[in-house]
Amino acid sequence: MQPNNPEAILAKRTHEKAASVWSQPPTFKLSNTEDQLKLETLIDNRESADLPPLQCHDPLDIVTRELFEHNHPEHRGDRDKLLEFQAEALNQGVEFGTWVVFPWSGILSRFPDREDYRQLRTSRNRNLITDEEQAVLFDARIAVLGLSVGSKAVEALVESGIGGEYVLADNDQIEATNLNRLSAGYTDLGNHKADNAAIGISEKDPWIDITLLRDGLTVETAREISDCDLIVEEMDNLPAKALARITARDHQVPLVMAADIGKKSVVDIERYDTEDAAKIIFNGKIDENQAALLASGEVSHAENMRLMARHTGLKHLTKRLMDTVTLIGTKVNGIPQLGMTATRGGTNIAYAAEDILLGRELPSGRYVDSPRSVYRQSREHSLVETVKSAINLKKHLSQ
Repeated sequence: MQPNNPEAILAKRTHEKAASVWSQPPTFKLSNTEDQLKLETLIDNRESADLPPLQCHDPLDIVTRELFEHNHPEHRGDRDKLLEFQAEALNQGVEFGTWVVFPWSGILSRFPDREDYRQLRTSRNRNLITDEEQAVLFDARIAVLGLSVGSKAVEALVESGIGGEYVLADNDQIEATNLNRLSAGYTDLGNHKADNAAIGISEKDPWIDITLLRDGLTVETAREISDCDLIVEEMDNLPAKALARITARDHQVPLVMAADIGKKSVVDIERYDTEDAAKIIFNGKIDENQAALLASGEVSHAENMRLMARHTGLKHLTKRLMDTVTLIGTKVNGIPQLGMTATRGGTNIAYAAEDILLGRELPSGRYVDSPRSVYRQSREHSLVETVKSAINLKKHLSQ
């Protein structure tokens, strides 16, 4: 028997994978007749649309044990009391907890009710973050603009229980070159970065409200971030960076940015909520007039590059990074970005966000997190070599 050709095999046995698109997961309390009918309708609609049946995920034993240990730490290890607690949940049958449907995966999962679940997933924060502080953090509305490095900020924020509502902005799809710093796999290529980040949030906490700006931050969408409690800015585009800061300034919203510069995470804090905006925009690296011109799109590409270099600060660039920037467009495709640095940046943003949202002292300024300083390592290259690379980069940017 002769095998079919490869094209025929694929055509017969496979179909194209659809992109994963986020939508707010519906939740159902099955003690409520209306929710019972809604879930039944959803299941019927999937069947009529010839979609696979929902996959049921029900970790009841795990969550009831953890709820017992969280609520009664003094009885941890008391099997009789645990079984008694679990029996109360089991006696409620499917009416215990809240059922959530994740449309992109077709999974129906039973969660504890919202407050119980949030207590569980932040249980190990306890006392390091008080219950009162955690409630404030859960209440925050946060914008994250740019979801490459920004995706690491989203992960760190949500894992810390920071943010009950998010505005996510990015206009790019996931590509293979993103996989060194994005929590995504090869089968996610082609998915929208905003959808990818939103899916990660909802699967961690389906009660977090999310607004997606799949076209990125524009003059038209900037209003969506004007009422946020914090703006996390992680975009590559300098005019969009300027627009974010002008919006933050006009509406007195604090802004945080972590730039991954080689192995350094350089964090900018701009406290438009408490300080003089004219002095802190771009932390003084770019003034208000230049920011307004950038946001209007009336700056040439060459000037844009010079201002970006000024904003970044050559003193933070290593010889390797400066040499690489001069090769962009000839021997390399873009500015190098390391996953380890993006992860540090996400953690730094979460740390700053907690202090800002809880009203602690954290002034505007630039803060440098350098592993070489932490580990007290000497320079990788001599000062003379580094200065030569800086001069070469300045010449390159002036061309």
